[in-house]
Amino acid sequence: LASSLVYYVAPICAGSGIPEVLAFLNGNSMQGVFTPPSFLVRVFAMVLAQTAGFPVGREGPMVAIGGSVGFGMACLLLRREERKAEEMLASPEKSPNSDV
Repeated sequence: LASSLVYYVAPICAGSGIPEVLAFLNGNSMQGVFTPPSFLVRVFAMVLAQTAGFPVGREGPMVAIGGSVGFGMACLLLRREERKAEEMLASPEKSPNSDV
C-alpha cells in the first residue's frame, strides 16, 4: 500500500527526502517536494512501514515532513508583499533587450 501511494500519488517521495530538503536549502527549486500530497504520502508511508516492522529508518522522512510543515507555515504566515518580494528575488534577472 505504501509503495503504491509513492508510485501513483507522489513519486518525489521515493527515498529518504534528505537530499531534496538539502537541495531546497541550498537554493535549488525542487518541484513537488513541499506539496500537501507529498506531505500526506510521506506521513502515511512512514506510518505503514513502521507499523509493518520493516527495517527502514524514520529519520529521513521525518526531516522531509518537518520541512514540509515549516514550508507550509511560512507560506501561511507570509504576507502577500513579502511573497511578491521573495518571488522577485528568486526569479532570474531578465536583460532589457531580451524577448524571453
